[in-house]
Amino acid sequence: MKNFLLKSILFFVSVLVAAIVTDIWVSKTLASSESYAMGDAKIWNDILKHDINDELLIYGSSRAWRHFDPQVIEKETGMSAYNFGVDGHAFDIQDLRHKLQLKHNSPPKVIIYSVDVNTLILFDGLYNDEQFLPFFYSDPLFNTYTKSYDNFSSTDYNLPLVRYSGRKKALTYFVKEVINWPQERMRTKGFKASNETWNTDFESARKNKTTYYKKIDTNMVKCFDAFLKEMHSKKIAVILMYTPEHVLGQRLIENREDIISMFDSLATKNNSPFFDYSKAKMNSDKSYFYNSLHLNAKGVEAFNNLYMEDLKTFINSETNK
Repeated sequence: MKNFLLKSILFFVSVLVAAIVTDIWVSKTLASSESYAMGDAKIWNDILKHDINDELLIYGSSRAWRHFDPQVIEKETGMSAYNFGVDGHAFDIQDLRHKLQLKHNSPPKVIIYSVDVNTLILFDGLYNDEQFLPFFYSDPLFNTYTKSYDNFSSTDYNLPLVRYSGRKKALTYFVKEVINWPQERMRTKGFKASNETWNTDFESARKNKTTYYKKIDTNMVKCFDAFLKEMHSKKIAVILMYTPEHVLGQRLIENREDIISMFDSLATKNNSPFFDYSKAKMNSDKSYFYNSLHLNAKGVEAFNNLYMEDLKTFINSETNK
């Protein structure tokens, strides 16, 4: 009986050790991938590896990572820059990236915050949740910020490898990385422009509904306000920007003006400038966009010319304080 019990314990321990080792191997491989999870995993990994110590950071959603080219900003301002735009998420997950940055790297001097109609809403779930899989045991902040959603179970958080069960996309990328299958580099310093032309996204959205109401989450507003206050106290300059958005998309949002007013109010309250570029002439020209929310490469080039002087003026004013 004792021998059986001892063998059972040894078997359990060996299985657990094997699961932990395999988990570490899979997670490290995916975390360092240039293409896994649309490149978002690589950014989380760069933060945790203490590899991002740039002076200027860009925060926001996909409208951030598609619209702000850090290399252009570096050339024009002389400040090192990195794009933190996280695809398909509002302020809470954007704040997770911010908190991890302050914890593992040097704080920035300037933050460009790309705000939009989704920044202050509460999503039903975690978009592209596979980006979080490699980091469950990397920093407790990941669990703190993701547990409020239903994407993962308690066993996913507590047992090695379980969270990868049924995750065909993650396991496919893992195999491709192991065998050195050629992968597309999704982002450079967090950014990648799209060469697409106007697609059918807007028409699809309009077929589902004629207009959309974006419910502002009061707790998200409080957290965003607290973030701005904290940055002001730490002497980290924050500039809010609403990047170009095609007028067709603007008309889809019932309460869009209320959202713009909210950002204007928060910026004024916290002594941060707010630049709204959605009123510029280019917002009526489809050739600059691949859908109503996102600029293509041509649009990014035009946007560079639109906001750069405002950014440089702001940086100069902060430098001379």
